[in-house]
Amino acid sequence: MIFGFNTMIKNKLLFVLILLMIVAGQSVASDRNILTGEVAEKVALITDRSVYITGEQIQFFASISDGEDQNKPLLSQILYCEIITPEGTKVTGSKFLINKSMVNGCVEIPDNILTGTYYFRAYTKMMRNYGPTSYGYMQIRIVNPGKAEILSSENNLNETSEQKLRTETDKWKEMLLVSADKTVYHPHDTVSLFVQPMKAGVPGIKSLCLSVVPESVGSSAENIFPFTVQSAYKPDYYAETRGPSLTGKLTAGPSSTPLAGKKVNLSIIGKGRDFMAVRTDSSGRFFFALPDYSGSRDLFVCAEKTELQNVKIWVDNDFCTVPVHLPSPAFKLSEKERKAVLNMSLNVQVSSRFYADTLPEKQIAKNEEFAFYGEPSAIIYLDQYI
Repeated sequence: MIFGFNTMIKNKLLFVLILLMIVAGQSVASDRNILTGEVAEKVALITDRSVYITGEQIQFFASISDGEDQNKPLLSQILYCEIITPEGTKVTGSKFLINKSMVNGCVEIPDNILTGTYYFRAYTKMMRNYGPTSYGYMQIRIVNPGKAEILSSENNLNETSEQKLRTETDKWKEMLLVSADKTVYHPHDTVSLFVQPMKAGVPGIKSLCLSVVPESVGSSAENIFPFTVQSAYKPDYYAETRGPSLTGKLTAGPSSTPLAGKKVNLSIIGKGRDFMAVRTDSSGRFFFALPDYSGSRDLFVCAEKTELQNVKIWVDNDFCTVPVHLPSPAFKLSEKERKAVLNMSLNVQVSSRFYADTLPEKQIAKNEEFAFYGEPSAIIYLDQYI
C-alpha cells in the first residue's frame, strides 16, 4: 500500500513509499490449469503518480501472482501494459518481460492526446481468457498544455462503493511505521527511510518501491473495477512461458467454419530469422510460442495448401480489444495540482529542447572504432568540458 509524507525543501517534493505485501488470509484462484475456468493470475499495479503531462513517462511497478502460494513459479513471462480511455480505447501500450514475478518499467505518453481522465492497466495473455474485469487498473489524469480540449466520454458514471477499489492505507499505517531521518532536505542530500512493523504478526513485505514526485500529484492507493460485466470464460489463450506469442484462428467458407488439424506456418524474417509450423486445435485455433526477441520483427504467416474456398487466417491482436466501461469522473485539478502541473509542463518543454536527439554513448564509441582515418592517438569527449 502507499504511504506518503511531505518534505519541506524548496521545491516541495513528495516521497511516496509503496509497499506490496503478502496479506495473510487473502486468497486468489490457485488452479494453474486454464481449462478449469478459474482465474489463476492476478496483477497488483502501482504507478509513480496520478497526474502526468503529455510527453512524460509513466513509471510503474507490477507484481504478478499465481494462486494462494506466492512462491509458486509464475507461468506467464510477458506483461501487457496500456494507457486506455474510460471506454477501453487503447492510446498506447508496451510489452514487458516478467522477472521473478515482478515488472519495473516505463510507458511513454503520446504528445497528441487530449487532457482528460485515463487508465493505466496491466494483464498477462492468460488473463485475457477471463476478460477485462480480471486486469489491474489505475486511474490517472493526463494534461496536454498545448490543447484546450478535454477528452469527452460516453460514460460519465462516478465511482460507487461497489466499483471503488479497496483502499487500505489506514490499515497499513496501523501496521507499519514509516519515517525519515530529517524533515528538511537540500539538493544532493541523502534521504534515509525507516520501515518497521508496529506490532507482531505483520505480513511479510514482498517488495518496496520509492518514488520522488512533485507535491500533490502522488499516486493513489485506489485501484478501479470496470462497470463491465465479467466475460464468460473462453480458453483461447495460453501462458507465454518464454516470450511473446502469436495466436489466431484458421477458417474457411462464407460462414468462416473453423479448420481443425490444419498446418499453419510462421516465418520470422530478418535478424534472428526462424521457421515454425503448428497444427490447429479442434476449434481451429493455433498458437506460436515465439523466441525471447526484443524490438520489432517482420512475420509471415501462411496455411497449408487446401482445396477449400475462402480460407482465412485470423491473427489475434497483441493487446485486448474487448470493450470495457470504467468510471469517468469530471476532469478537475485542485489549486495545488495546477501549480504542480505548470512546473511539470515547463520541465517537459525544457527536456524536449535540450535532451532530444541525443546519440547513445555506445553508438558514439562504435563509430569511433571504425573511423575513416584509422586508430586515433587520443580521444577527447567534448561533453565532459564546459
